Amino acid sequence: MTLNKPVILCVDDKPENLKLLENILIPRGYEVVSAASGEEALLKIKTLTIDLVLLDLMMPEMDGLQVSRKIKGNKKHRNIPIVMLTAYTGVETYIKTLSDEVFAYLQKPFETEELIGIVRAALGRSEAGHALPVS
Repeated sequence: MTLNKPVILCVDDKPENLKLLENILIPRGYEVVSAASGEEALLKIKTLTIDLVLLDLMMPEMDGLQVSRKIKGNKKHRNIPIVMLTAYTGVETYIKTLSDEVFAYLQKPFETEELIGIVRAALGRSEAGHALPVS
C-alpha cells in the first residue's frame, strides 16, 4: 500500500526562497511544487491536487493577499490551507491576512522547526489519503 505525499505549493518571486523551502520540506517527506508568481500559482492550483500553500506576501504584480483571495474565492480550492510568509512586520498586514482566512502568518526569517510545526498543523493529523511525514 503506497500513501501519497502531501503536496505543498510554495509561492515566492525569489528563487533562493523557493530553494530554501524545497530543502526543508522534501527531506521531510513532502512533495513540493514551486511557483515564482501569483499567476503561476493559480495555474498550478487549477491543474494539480494541492494540500497546502506556502505563500509569500510581497510579490510584484499580484501579492499574496490577492492570490489567497482568489484561492479562497473558488469553491473547489476554498479548503486548502494557506500559510503566509513575509519579511514584513506590520501588525495591520498580520490582521488583514488572518481575516482573509489564512491559516497562519510566519515571519521571515523563520526557524525550520516553526515552519514544520505550522505545516503539520495546517495539514492535520488525519489528512485523508496522506501519511503525515516525520522529520
